[in-house]
Amino acid sequence: MKNIQSLPYSTLNQKGFEVVSIDATNVMNYVPWITRVYKDVFNASAWKEWVKCSSGCWFKTTFENAPQFCPNCSSGIEDFYSDLEIQESVEKVLSKTYFQCLLLIQEWNVAWFTWWWKDTLIGIDSEKLWLSESGDIDPTRMKNLIQNLQQNNINLSSWELYYQSETGISPQYRWKWLGTLLVAVNEEILRKNSDKVNAILQRTSRSSPMYTIRQNLGYNEVFSYDDEDKRVLFARNNY
Repeated sequence: MKNIQSLPYSTLNQKGFEVVSIDATNVMNYVPWITRVYKDVFNASAWKEWVKCSSGCWFKTTFENAPQFCPNCSSGIEDFYSDLEIQESVEKVLSKTYFQCLLLIQEWNVAWFTWWWKDTLIGIDSEKLWLSESGDIDPTRMKNLIQNLQQNNINLSSWELYYQSETGISPQYRWKWLGTLLVAVNEEILRKNSDKVNAILQRTSRSSPMYTIRQNLGYNEVFSYDDEDKRVLFARNNY
């Protein structure tokens, strides 16, 4: 594994952690690792993504509450995430500009993962940002998002930003200092590779620990979905 030595990781190294940098050349080797931590992270009550209805009726729940059959339609229950689904998700973004993924490893366990890429607002997967019922980009959501970005002094004249697509810390590693440190490490990498990209955007939930971490690092809400998952978009200047 390739350990990043150019950044100050002394605290992590002393605890027996290794930060592994992954890109398009080797990411597929780590799909089973990512699937495992994905399930652990998004099993939380903020997302309830441990199992789902096999017929696609939108039922989902946590490991602790997993039934044998779907309570909505009586269909079977299946894993919310599989290796194949994670592989397909990763393959969709491998061609993105400056795609990069980090894993935090300790004794062959993945404690944390994150990946991001450089993109335009239009280029980011519409399902992540402003999917309408018709499946098209919602111009009203787009307009509100751009206005809120401008109010937070984020200039999108280049229309490029870093989209922090996925971030998660496995439950057994959710120590207060670790989450904040890992996000700070992530941000330092983004700044070192800023390439005139002046904003970082991430979708999260008000119920997620990531919400507080991002707030403490100077992020502001720039969009709210007003849905049951309490999802929001956070943004901040990349300076």
